[in-house]
Amino acid sequence: MSFRARVIAAFFAISLGAALVSGRQLFYNLTYVWAGLIAVSFLWSQATAAGLIFSRERTSIRAQVGQVFREHFKLQNRSRWGKLWVEVYDHTDIPGYRANALTGLGLVGPSDFVGHRGSEVIEGLEPGHAFDWEARTVCIRRGRFLLGPVEIRTSDPFGLFPHTTRLRESGHIVVLPPVVRLQAYGVPAGRLSGGDAIRQRTHQLTPNASTVRDYAPGDSLNRIHWKSTARMQRLIAKEFEFDPLADIWVVLDGDRTAHHESLEPQAPFTGSFPSPDDPAAGLPRSTLEYSVTVAASLAYHFIRLDRNVGLICHSRARIVLPPGRGRPQMKKVLESLAVVAAGGHQSLAEVMKIEAGRIPRGTTVYMITASDDASALEAAVGLRALARNPHLIVIDAESFGGRRGCAGLAAEAQQRGIRTSLIRYGQSLAEALTRV
Repeated sequence: MSFRARVIAAFFAISLGAALVSGRQLFYNLTYVWAGLIAVSFLWSQATAAGLIFSRERTSIRAQVGQVFREHFKLQNRSRWGKLWVEVYDHTDIPGYRANALTGLGLVGPSDFVGHRGSEVIEGLEPGHAFDWEARTVCIRRGRFLLGPVEIRTSDPFGLFPHTTRLRESGHIVVLPPVVRLQAYGVPAGRLSGGDAIRQRTHQLTPNASTVRDYAPGDSLNRIHWKSTARMQRLIAKEFEFDPLADIWVVLDGDRTAHHESLEPQAPFTGSFPSPDDPAAGLPRSTLEYSVTVAASLAYHFIRLDRNVGLICHSRARIVLPPGRGRPQMKKVLESLAVVAAGGHQSLAEVMKIEAGRIPRGTTVYMITASDDASALEAAVGLRALARNPHLIVIDAESFGGRRGCAGLAAEAQQRGIRTSLIRYGQSLAEALTRV
């Protein structure tokens, strides 16, 4: 019951009391008016809330920073009564959710509800009709965000009995991190000179089929060697060897003490996002966001070159993606990076001690950190001693407003023969990564 309804109820009680005390017809008439108003308003409110069907359709379950995410909304009136007005209030929590509503009347304009651009007010919804609109969202921050919940608010013409129907979340949208095109970036050498295959069996499908064996339960159909199967009259599967090119591991430092994020408010979004060649210009002043963008860019670059790329990150959760190639691997890497948060409790050196056993000889390891801890350099030197190929990428926290800088660590790493890239806030990531 709204404040207005309580006021009308008070008038009804006063009129009824005055009528019983004085016996005058005027007070009886007022009592009937207030009682009728309350009854009609209540029944009207219930009828207005009935028969409303709300639906939302998304064009994709994924988007990327800088891309436009579109949602289509529809509100149908399946009752026999028209609706004077219906308010759809969307609680979608996508940061920077900047959408314009395209109504069924062809009107284009910003939503009236700040922070909930999927919201809309529909007036005069006739029986059997539907109202359509579209929300267009410019994604400006990576992450996994809920779509909804949605509140549908209706009321009687006097606003005495507002009615709210709350619909649960209808899914989520994963906003992938931005990717920088590394056109001039070098390619790690193969495992062995001359491109010979390594005589090491693998469960993965590679271009190098070494031998055949009997089919085992669980083998996929694309492992079957059909010529041998026809000749032997039983299912025969192929055995594969590693690709002669080196695997590539991207190791992201997720230690909460390693990263710095400025407390200064980010500049308001103007509706245009930087070009894919330099998306760092739109990143927040956060070493973690820069680190994630670097990791995504490296993975994207090497997977495009048909290389096996794996990912390691110990943040709030342990993320280990074995090396793979192609679109499926790119999807796994970007989705994993989309939800990375600096909540880990292990330094980069400790992570390398834990995960070093899964990194074979000849592998190129890209270690990304914003810490000035010398143990990260010692971990890189240790990898080199074990015949791995480390590349240290250091995000200079001082340029982000942090107390400690990493320029000294980068200089020492270069003196010790470790390939090193130093990245500062506002710097072009493509130029910084190619400057070794």
